[in-house]
Amino acid sequence: MRSESASENVSYVYIRLRLDTEELDDLTRTRLGKAGVECLQDGGAYRAYGIIDGDSIEVLDEIAAQPHVTTVELGAPPVGF
Repeated sequence: MRSESASENVSYVYIRLRLDTEELDDLTRTRLGKAGVECLQDGGAYRAYGIIDGDSIEVLDEIAAQPHVTTVELGAPPVGF
């Protein structure tokens, strides 16, 4: 019997976040993690990047409603980031 790990069936979508603060604070980072953002990284002043489960696109509204998040866009980080 063959067993597959759950991660083999998960597709991810990159997201770009614009913030109203220069960098992510710990509370915002925690809230975004609870909302489903993984691999969250600061992206320079007023920006952050992460990934979400591709089957959970509905969390975008929840992510956009978080304090300090002004915009959520689908898309990979800039080349070289």
